Amino acid sequence: MARLLILIALLAIVITAFTPSASWAFRRHPRHGKGAPRAAMADPIIPAIDATLKSRLRAILADGVIQGNRATVFAKLGDSITDSGSFLSDIGCNAENLGDHSELAPMIASFRATTFPNNYAAVWCGVANSFTRSSAGAVTGWSANQLLGLPDANHTECHVGESALTCELRVLKPAIALIMVGTNDLERFNDLPRYRTDLTHIITETVEAGVIPVLSTLPPRLDDVTLGARVAPYNQVVREVAQAQQIPLWNFWQALQGVPMINQGISEDGVHPNLASCDAGVCAADFTTEGLRYGYNQRNFTALQMLAKLKQIVIDDGAPDSADPVVETNTPTETLPATPVTTTTTTPTFVLTRLPDDKGVYLPLINKSINQATLTPTPLPSATSGSAAPTTTPTPLSVCSVLPAGPITYVALGDSLTEGDGDELALGGFPGRLLEDLQTLRAGSTLANLGKSGWTSDNLISGVEGQAGELDQAVALLNQAKAAGHPRIATVWIGSNDLWYLYEYGNPTPADETQDLAHFTNNLETILSQLQATGASILIALGDDQAQRPVAISGAFPGTSAAELTLMSEQVARYNSAIRTSAAAHNAAIVDFFHTTIFTNPATLADDGNHPNAAGYAAITEQWFAAIQPQLGVCNAR
Repeated sequence: MARLLILIALLAIVITAFTPSASWAFRRHPRHGKGAPRAAMADPIIPAIDATLKSRLRAILADGVIQGNRATVFAKLGDSITDSGSFLSDIGCNAENLGDHSELAPMIASFRATTFPNNYAAVWCGVANSFTRSSAGAVTGWSANQLLGLPDANHTECHVGESALTCELRVLKPAIALIMVGTNDLERFNDLPRYRTDLTHIITETVEAGVIPVLSTLPPRLDDVTLGARVAPYNQVVREVAQAQQIPLWNFWQALQGVPMINQGISEDGVHPNLASCDAGVCAADFTTEGLRYGYNQRNFTALQMLAKLKQIVIDDGAPDSADPVVETNTPTETLPATPVTTTTTTPTFVLTRLPDDKGVYLPLINKSINQATLTPTPLPSATSGSAAPTTTPTPLSVCSVLPAGPITYVALGDSLTEGDGDELALGGFPGRLLEDLQTLRAGSTLANLGKSGWTSDNLISGVEGQAGELDQAVALLNQAKAAGHPRIATVWIGSNDLWYLYEYGNPTPADETQDLAHFTNNLETILSQLQATGASILIALGDDQAQRPVAISGAFPGTSAAELTLMSEQVARYNSAIRTSAAAHNAAIVDFFHTTIFTNPATLADDGNHPNAAGYAAITEQWFAAIQPQLGVCNAR
């Protein structure tokens, strides 16, 4: 019996020794559970600002001073997790409990002291400052591209046609921008290259405005296993963009990995952070040990820590962190990349005046063009690359695999964009112009433009009202050229009318959209497989987000509501994903018209606000021709 009691006592000592105390928990040791993303674990919650990074951020700050930015103002940019009143608002209303963190008080007082007109705030205390500001750049449900689009109608301080991001930076003139967006991207699009491009655009525009961007990782998704698995690769993109652009990475994901967190800091909906009880009247601004077991409390606390570090080292020109700082979590092994090269590109800005929907909400305008400095990222070490770098140029068919000699038989399939609607010079849209380019390299090349205005992918395959489908005609022409030993090219641009008819003549449910996507995918398979069988080189276009075309926003399609236009934007992303998948399966090249301003820039649009004009078709032709040139022996086309 005595021996048994001794064993029990020893066991109790061992258990006590390995039970984490509250003080241990908030050293933020990473949880080494199965499946934890290595990249997120490798970075501290609050980054070190060494002499190199300080110099970079001080240069941005100095540029901002010239532009009139204010050192005691910061901006909040993102989606519902930022838009929520639980994010920082209580601090702006003097309702925080700092617990053992009184060192944050001077920084809070500094940013709280600068106030804005009261209509800039929508919180209980009625005081407008950086903490309480109802940001034009933070809206529930937004993805990264919507931050680059138009603000909602509530923000009357914004100018007509300017993006939400541009508006918020212009109105506030902040020194710092806290940025976290991507939770909706990973659910809505699941397109890492698109996300990287949009995130980089956000950062470069912010830097150009003289504002220091602070990029945050995304919190876990607990509502769905598939969506939860996407968080890690999205956070890897966040990390790589921050490194490439030499800006601070605020690792909010890591802040939620402490052992004592309540449900990993996530609320019952599995998406948004949870927050401490409001019984004491403090809620998400409770920074006691107990309060910091909740997600919004951690988000607010780490935001304050991030702001305090920037104020101390960058704004107040304090001593930088050492090159090898002692931090409470694992630190990255990579050094910061060299200072990026800055080049300036200028493109037209599309200013659009339009009516809001019945709820007063303006649809976003994606791909707003700006005059901005583009930071060319320094390549990251291969060990840190979690996903391939995006490309916005057409994908080559192969590495300069040359078509056989001789004149080319070119067949174009599609709808009005292929037929050439809107081309006031009547040069045959892009196929006619593309033929001229082909003839400069292959004399005697011919074109059969089969495109039909208003046609869907169904019509392309089967025809309509007694008219033969384009696909059978194309296959016959290509097989004839094959028999004659002629090189062959086919271009496909279809899907715009599939989308219009889905939303203009019905009110589709999510199930209807899923069925429509499956139908469109099957049609792609039919089209590309039959074209591939002819041995032709195939090129297929990604669709633009036609919900952003002026004709759509103007209300010219009364059967398509503002809400349905938003759904259309989401569906076109799914269409493009299907196009990419089918193209890869059939060795077809992708030509990207999603990441362009051709369909929103009045300089490249016809008067109908829907189709390209001659200048638009010229720009479109350049992209098709760039994709074809490697096949013609122009190996340095890119």
